[in-house]
Order: sequence, then structure tokens, then C-alpha cells
Amino acid sequence: VINFVCSLENLIPMYLVGKEGCYCKGFPEGNYDQLMRMSYKQFDEIDVWISHKPPPSYPQFPYYGTIKYIPRPRYVIGRSMFESDQIPTDWARYSDLVDEIWVPA
Repeated sequence: VINFVCSLENLIPMYLVGKEGCYCKGFPEGNYDQLMRMSYKQFDEIDVWISHKPPPSYPQFPYYGTIKYIPRPRYVIGRSMFESDQIPTDWARYSDLVDEIWVPA
């Protein structure tokens, strides 16, 4: 998060969906403060939505999760951390909920 999100905030408008305490402990204080500040920003529309969840939890729009967001953003990315030599077969159906999937390499 620090290398990705915190750096992007200097280039484009960023908003994070998260609550106090949901970020990993141990971030440098300045980075944690930056993440929390991004969580409380106001926004009008979202161009790119990056969901850092397992595929069964990818967002569906209208979205009524931690925030309420009605229109589908222009581009939705699913970013999942899953260590295995294969993905569960039922996860394939969730790929239609996102435009792109990011996984660690």
C-alpha cells in the first residue's frame, strides 16, 4: 500500500474505502496518517476502483458496502492475494465483475 497508493495520491485524486484500524499495523506514522486522510476525503465520481479482496468479495454495483456508490466506475480492478498453484474453480465466475485482475508475481 505504501509504495502503490501513497505514491499515486501525489499524481491523481485518491480515495480509500477503509475504517480506522483496518490497515496493517506497523506502517510509519506519516503513511498511516496519509491512508486515514484518504479514507475521509469526499468524492464525486470514481474513475478506477481497485478492490483488494478475494474474488467472491469483488464489488457489484450499485455498491452498498462500507460506502454507498451507485454507478459502476469506468474501470474496476480486482487485486487478490492468494497463494496456491491453482485458483478455486468457482472463482472464475467472479472475473466478470472486474475489468482486470491483479495478482502478485
